[in-house]
Amino acid sequence: MRQSLTWRFATTMLIPLLRIALKLRMEGRENIAQDHPQIIACNHTSHIDPVIAGYSAGLETAFLAKEEVFRASRFLGWLIRKYHSYPVNRGAGDVAALRKCSELLRQNRTLILFPEGTRSKPGNLQPLRPGVAMLAIMNNVPIVPAFISGVRRSFVPWIVDPDIIRYERERRTSTDEHGRTQTEGSLRFRLASLWDSSVRIFFGRPLRPDGFQRSKDDYRRLTEQLYHALLELEQRFALAPQLRLQEKMGHPSKQGCPHPEGDDYA
Repeated sequence: MRQSLTWRFATTMLIPLLRIALKLRMEGRENIAQDHPQIIACNHTSHIDPVIAGYSAGLETAFLAKEEVFRASRFLGWLIRKYHSYPVNRGAGDVAALRKCSELLRQNRTLILFPEGTRSKPGNLQPLRPGVAMLAIMNNVPIVPAFISGVRRSFVPWIVDPDIIRYERERRTSTDEHGRTQTEGSLRFRLASLWDSSVRIFFGRPLRPDGFQRSKDDYRRLTEQLYHALLELEQRFALAPQLRLQEKMGHPSKQGCPHPEGDDYA
């Protein structure tokens, strides 16, 4: 499919600058098909995730965004529509959104969806909703699991995720027996984390809906398969940058260390 002018402008002029700033690395792109519809199902920890996933896929993709984003301003609503984002009502079963996704898949498009339904404030993988599995089974298209690591250790949350910054501050702040406020993690470690961080995205092997039926049980079974595929990517790749940084800063690695997306950055 020929890419639109707005998409080509973004991928050739704007997003490459972001790639340099984030030190973005991509792995597993060979798992993404170039000639048939598919769903890329990605973990979600930041508002920047759709941009990272869309650029890294190497295709002109489509997204869903909560309808509040479209009402935030006329310009923002117009802009994200230009980049194939469609509104979804997260508070209800949005039949219209499912129909729109099915329509796009029938047009041989690639969808990027976030099966957790919202950003994970703790940073680790949250339970998945069955919508992605339902779409895959109904339209007989594969699901490509994708995992983004490192965004929460970068400068990005300071710009686009202020609520995550507040959450992390509250998580790391405690009061001692004398009523004094203490913050976990040294300033040196947090600054090093921002400076040395890099963002990586990993695309796993496709999950095919062969043999699944249109039933709640099969939607649940495929959702469980997707969850375990994402969890494998999380466990296999996401801890590596944190462990390297801990070794560089002289922090010994420990069993049960904090999740990499919950690193000290605030």
